This record gives sequence, structure tokens and C-alpha cells, in this order.
Amino acid sequence: MSRVLVVGLGAIGGYAAAVLSAGGADVSVLARGRTLEVVRASGLRIAGGPDEVTSHPTVLDSLDGAGAFDVVLLATKAPDTADVVATFADHLAEDGVVVALQNGVGRGATVSELLGRDAGLDGVVYLEARMEEPGVVTFLSGARRFELGDPSRPAAERAEPLAQALRDAGLNAVASPDPQTAAWRKMVLVATANSMTGATRAMFGDLIADERGRAVARALLREGAAVAAADGADLGPDFATEAFDFLVDVGPGLRSSMLHDVERGRRTEVDTLNGEIVRRGDDLGVPTPSHAVMQLVIGGVPTRS
Repeated sequence: MSRVLVVGLGAIGGYAAAVLSAGGADVSVLARGRTLEVVRASGLRIAGGPDEVTSHPTVLDSLDGAGAFDVVLLATKAPDTADVVATFADHLAEDGVVVALQNGVGRGATVSELLGRDAGLDGVVYLEARMEEPGVVTFLSGARRFELGDPSRPAAERAEPLAQALRDAGLNAVASPDPQTAAWRKMVLVATANSMTGATRAMFGDLIADERGRAVARALLREGAAVAAADGADLGPDFATEAFDFLVDVGPGLRSSMLHDVERGRRTEVDTLNGEIVRRGDDLGVPTPSHAVMQLVIGGVPTRS
């Protein structure tokens, strides 16, 4: 791993950039506005948790003259993918890879399609963090695990060597032998918790303290698991129950990114999460009424192709 570019300097991108830069990797980040000023002047800091550190990656406001990068960590919201990929497409090395650290299924394949070459890897991140102020990522909870999956090749060919290089620089990265299942497992969990908190503007723990909230969570998990299974993911027969128990364990302190976006009037990822479950459910003949309600309540009437 030679040169790394992090695109999307929010909580996930900022966390990865700070850890890798502190670990000696050659990391550049794209930033703008106040974040650009702060990170250039004071560095990028992780507050709290086992990776607490301040590091000083190269900060760019443009890729003009930046040369080629061997690894791009794409940490923007999924709806922004096409526009963002266009900004770095000419700066990806000939054998470079792009890891889509984004919510959703098939993100690596989407990147490869946009680039016109087989360069996209799936990324699944288990980390709850916030960038509450420019340049400072606050660790909240989670395993801090970054799972890399290659949708077009065996894990040993690209995903595992890259994961090892990231581990050598201090990031808790592992290669997934089944990226589709890994992505579905995360998406069903996130679509459930995010949409419930985003639709109600309430903490997840408060919602599942009531039996009605628990019933909604179970319905969302069952529907998502059924679509995932129909799509070929191997979540196992008890996934919905196990996922509910997991969410109950983490629920009391869970503030989802979707709730964060709703409170600030930002565009949410409800169409990428719940909407994708609805669309795939329609294609596969699996009913998804609970996810359709969440998509409608949070995102309005969806645009259909």
C-alpha cells in the first residue's frame, strides 16, 4: 500500500484517515471549508476509544497535480457516489482499488461500473462515531472493524493483501470471503435502527422499550432478512432473532446517522437502505411493507425508474 486517498472526511472517513496516518501510511484527505482549515492547522483527531490519536495527513482541497493514488477509501454518502467518483477517476493508479465504505449492497460493483474497470471493493464498517466539530472524530461505540470484500475475485487475491496492509498501519481491517452476505447483514441492521430513529426522532433504546416498538423492529428485520435470503445472502435461519437481540444490547445509547441527518435537515440514506430493500423485494417477489412505510415517512414519495 503506497498512497491512500480518503474521500468523505466525515466520521468514518476521518476515523480511518487518522488511524492510518498515525500508523505511518501515506494518507491524503480531500476537505473543504472549515474542516480544511482546521485539519491543515491542527491535524485530525480521534477523541475517545482505544484509537485516540492526533495525526497529520496531507490535506487537499483539489486533486489537481496530486498524482495517482493506489487506494481510495470512499466514505461519502451513497447517493453522492457518481459525482464523487468522477472527481478522482483520473487519479486512481492503473492497478489501484477503491473501497466503498458506504451503507448498502453492491457498492463496490457500483464503483467499478462508474470507473469502467474492475477496481471497486465492498466495505462494511462496524463503528459508531460522530464528527461533531471540524477535524475531531468522537468515538461512541462499536468494534471499529472494517471488512473488505471483493465482489469479483477470491478474497486472497486483493481483499486480504489490502486488509493486511491496512492492519499494518493500525486499522482493524479484515477480508470478507462473502462480501454480499457481509453487506446484507449490515444493511438489514442499519436500515432497521436508522429508519426507526429517523422516522420518530427518538433514541432507539426508548423505542424498543415499548412492545409496539419491538414489534416494528422485528418486522423490519424479518422483511430485510427475507429479501437478503432471496438475493442469495447466507444470513442463517435465525438472523432476524439474533439481530434483534444485538440491537437490544446496543440500543440504549444508539443515535443513528439518519436521526442525526433528520435533526439537521440533511438528505438521508433512507432510499439507499430501506428503499433498496423495497426495490429488491419487488424484483424478488418478497413483500416489504414495513420498509416501504419507512421510506415514505422519511423520504417522501420515492422516484421509480
